[in-house]
Amino acid sequence: MGPDAISFLTPTIGRCYSSGSFGHAWSVRRILALDPALDTVTCKIVAGPGRRRTETMTRAEFERWARYEVVQEESEWVRVG
Repeated sequence: MGPDAISFLTPTIGRCYSSGSFGHAWSVRRILALDPALDTVTCKIVAGPGRRRTETMTRAEFERWARYEVVQEESEWVRVG
């Protein structure tokens, strides 16, 4: 997990998170559901490769992928905080 990984945050339904990568690896995912029993996160890719696709991953996989929370301002994604 990188130094900016969000393991210290709780993924929250409805919020968006970025991979923090550049170019083709950059993407934004919106949390749709959390399943504590299975320890999974279901999200929709809202920007970047795979846009509009919904996927489920383990919370650990999500935490490795996510770098920070973002919000959309007009046509840009802006880091929260």
